[in-house]
Amino acid sequence: EQSKYFPKDIVEELWSDIPCHDEFFRWIQFHNLATEVIEYRGLKSVVVHYQEYGDDLSGVALRLGSFLGYGNVDEIKKEMKEEDMPQFVYGNTYQNYYTEEQKVAIWKFFEMMAHPKIWSILQYYQIPNL
Repeated sequence: EQSKYFPKDIVEELWSDIPCHDEFFRWIQFHNLATEVIEYRGLKSVVVHYQEYGDDLSGVALRLGSFLGYGNVDEIKKEMKEEDMPQFVYGNTYQNYYTEEQKVAIWKFFEMMAHPKIWSILQYYQIPNL
């Protein structure tokens, strides 16, 4: 079926080297549409990367608390004790599920399909040379 925005041959070429390409399409489409709603409605948003929970859980908690308007962040910071914070346990990031070639294909697909704001957010991650 012909895509409204991308020629069928380009989409098929992008997808040809990506396992479970439907799942990657759903992921990028969800983030694209969420971004469009946020922009259209003029909503505030905050980005938290998964790795940040393990690197600086209390910092993430403070940032989210501030974003949500949860009291005086400086007061919360005084009361917060690192040892009282739950330990973040990393889950599987699925890095070993894909070959290097598949990872490059996935990132090329994201680069082509992602809303510019989403693409800029994805720069946080180590993207292979495309």
